[in-house]
Order: sequence, then structure tokens, then C-alpha cells
Amino acid sequence: MRSAICGAVALALGGCGAGQGTSSGPGDGGVGPIAYRLSMGNYRYTPSDVAVTQGATVLWINGDTVPHTVTSGPPDRPDGTFDTAVPPGGSFSYTFARPGSYPFYCRYHYAMGMTGSVTVGAPPTASAPSPASP
Repeated sequence: MRSAICGAVALALGGCGAGQGTSSGPGDGGVGPIAYRLSMGNYRYTPSDVAVTQGATVLWINGDTVPHTVTSGPPDRPDGTFDTAVPPGGSFSYTFARPGSYPFYCRYHYAMGMTGSVTVGAPPTASAPSPASP
């Protein structure tokens, strides 16, 4: 039962404990602190591949005149982490809570090469101060 609820919540919210996503229409800000911005235009994500640290929020902005999606997983095989339609002028943000590799694509235009990936690394650990020399 719990996994069925988690699955439904994952589809609705973009992942069960893995992260969180929000989308907005044209002119609707509604996003928190952004670590990286990717633009959508000319049937491409720019940049297409980014590396961030755990807990970072990535923002996709559709500057194109046609709708796109930001769909997690390999092309034509969504994995359910996130899947959002983004209208022209709209945006979508997702906070990556776990390290790993997150491929994504546009469901409408992946055959035209509209794919990318986010690689999430663990946050840097604080090193202990070295002892003072005598």
C-alpha cells in the first residue's frame, strides 16, 4: 500500500523523497534559489549537460515559441522522477536531493536531439583543521 501511495505521489510531485519540482507559466516566477539555469530553444536544452551538488535546484526556462517537456529518464523511457510540460515562456524547477545521474528529454522533440542530463554530486565535506606545528 505504501509503495502504491509513494508511486502516486512520485508522479504528482516529481519523486518520492528524491527531490521536488515546481513549474510556472509565462511571467510566473514562483521558484526558490536556483543553482543552475537551462534554456529551451531551437529544440535544444542549453547547456544540455550540467553538474551540481546535492540539494541544488535546477531551473529550465522555455524561451521557445512551442511547448516542451522536461521528462526524466532516457529518451522515450520516462522513469517517473519528473515529467512536466513547459509552455512557451514558462519554467520548471527541480531540487535534486540525492547524488546520481539524471538523464532528461523532451517527450515531443527527443528524436530531434532534445536531451540532456544533470549529474548530482555529494556536497563537499568540511575538513578538520590540521593541527598546529610546534
